[in-house]
Parts: sequence; C-alpha cells; structure tokens
Amino acid sequence: MKWYLAGPMSGIVRHNYPAFTAACILLRNLEWDILSPHEEHPFMENRDATPKEWQTLLREDIGLLLGCVQVSYSYQVGLSLKALSLKAVRL
Repeated sequence: MKWYLAGPMSGIVRHNYPAFTAACILLRNLEWDILSPHEEHPFMENRDATPKEWQTLLREDIGLLLGCVQVSYSYQVGLSLKALSLKAVRL
C-alpha cells in the first residue's frame, strides 16, 4: 500500500524538508511505502516557487496522489486543493 506523506511546507524554513526527511526515514523503517513531495521536488528546498511554478508543482502532486492508496497529512493550503481532487475522484 503506497502512502502519500503531506504536511505544511509553505512559509516554513527550508519548506519543512528536514521534517519530511525524518518522517520518511521513520515510516520506511516501519516498512511503509512512502511517496513524499519533498523527494519529488528537491530543488525547491531553498527557494520559494513562483505562482506559476506552484501551480505546476500542485498539478504534479495531485497526479502522484492518485497513485496512492492512503494519505497522511496535516493541514496546508496546497493539500486542501489536493484533498478536493481526491474527493472528486472518490479516493
């Protein structure tokens, strides 16, 4: 079962990459199959996305979500949009 790991990124130092890395290590040690946006977009760790880049990244992440069985997350704006997409396709 593939899990999509999501959480707050916008407005957090280094876009919260260290916390995502730690969570991935922990969950993979428990043998979870994890997909994380911070690994899909490592170039974004030290810079902010332009509005157009953010839209592109969000579209890519929605595509990744559709390949997952479960989603583990805490609230963030981008994830709210992703959650609405999942609800629309009944996942």
